[in-house]
Parts: sequence; structure tokens; C-alpha cells
Amino acid sequence: MSKERSQNGEWIPVSERIPEENGYYIATVIGLNNEREIDYCYLLDGEWRMATDGSFDKFDDGDVIAWMFLPAPYREPDKS
Repeated sequence: MSKERSQNGEWIPVSERIPEENGYYIATVIGLNNEREIDYCYLLDGEWRMATDGSFDKFDDGDVIAWMFLPAPYREPDKS
């Protein structure tokens, strides 16, 4: 059910589960000032990493609280 929910654009709390596979995900992060933001993240062996500039640094100023799968890329409608 969680994968279905996430693929429909709903967040999965990390308290419920984390992804089973390493890869890129969209994550809600709580920062130092308790502000929520959406980040593009990478999960590596069960640890969330920032996915910026091709590096995968550990979060040092925030915690991932929820995640979802990346959406499918846009495809133009078939014109036939």
C-alpha cells in the first residue's frame, strides 16, 4: 500500500519505512530552524544523502521525515 500511495504523489513517513533500494527520491527535510523543505535526495545503504552537484554528502543540518518516489518523466501524448 505504501508504494501505491507514494506513486500517487503521497508522502511516506520514514517512521513507517524507508525505500528498499538505493537511489534518488524526493524527501521532506526538517532543517535547523524546524522549517520543512523539499529536497532531491539519494538513499545509500539506508542513509539519506544530499544529492547536489554529483556528490552525496550526509545531512548535517536536517533530518528526512518523509519521502516519495520520483515521478515518471513527461511524455508527449501519442498523436496517432
